[in-house]
Amino acid sequence: MTPKKRAALFLTCLFLFLLIALSAIFYSQGYRIDFNPPAGGLKIVQTGGIFLKVEPKQATVFVDEKLKKKTDFLFGTILIKNLLPGWHKIRVEKNGFHSWEKNLEIKEKEVTEAKNIILIPQNPKFTVLTQGIKNFSDFPELKEIFPTSTNATTSNSPYYLDESGYLFKNGEKLSEMSFKTLKISPNFQKLALIRDYEIRLLFIEPQSSQPQRKANEQIYLTRFSKKIGEVFWYNPDYLLFNVGGEIKITEIDNRDQLNIADLISFKESETENLKIFFDQNNKKLYILNKGDFSVSEKLLP
Repeated sequence: MTPKKRAALFLTCLFLFLLIALSAIFYSQGYRIDFNPPAGGLKIVQTGGIFLKVEPKQATVFVDEKLKKKTDFLFGTILIKNLLPGWHKIRVEKNGFHSWEKNLEIKEKEVTEAKNIILIPQNPKFTVLTQGIKNFSDFPELKEIFPTSTNATTSNSPYYLDESGYLFKNGEKLSEMSFKTLKISPNFQKLALIRDYEIRLLFIEPQSSQPQRKANEQIYLTRFSKKIGEVFWYNPDYLLFNVGGEIKITEIDNRDQLNIADLISFKESETENLKIFFDQNNKKLYILNKGDFSVSEKLLP
């Protein structure tokens, strides 16, 4: 081999070594080639990630229909790194539960969070406690847990509705829209504002976790064609309510679509004076329908 060829080979090897070394460095720093950026062509970008916290634990996570892995068995969390910037379809599944699905935006060098995912059980078990009663209070053994007033959960709150349904705080009117009832969250940081066909939220305290909210921010949550019945906080980030013969649970994270699951459904012909009550202490749902008084298994850990 001539000296010229040896020099050319050396320079070629050096170039390839530097190229591979630089590529490895950029890759380790989260740089990727985006072959389909919004502007077209090719683009070198830094990746982002997504952090999820799910209950129950050991749930399976998919990103853009591709299986990633399960949430950990200790905390129910998962961090997925090196996602290209843009919108990604996230789905969480576990056998025996309704799946959770949402399109979330990933940004360069940032981690998108969904830290309050609760998977709703499918076909929870209900037990009939007694029959032939008209009101929850007619069942003596549990009379003390059922409120006699719809304002029981907000009696110590500065927020209240006047006789016309307008929202006030310490005498100051906060809304020109009237509501039929309000419910304060278990952590006293949010209000569910209920109209006949619509649910809105008011954030009492600022929310630093994603999606971020300002104090006193009010948002529209959801609407139905049938009248909304009773509404309860399932936990600080989910609501439980009945619409017609359907008992539903919805998240309050309104990024993309709301995840709303049917917990139990009755046919219209099988529904008569349906009443529900969710007990925050034992995490059980009580149902009174056509005189049958039933209680669910424990719905939350």
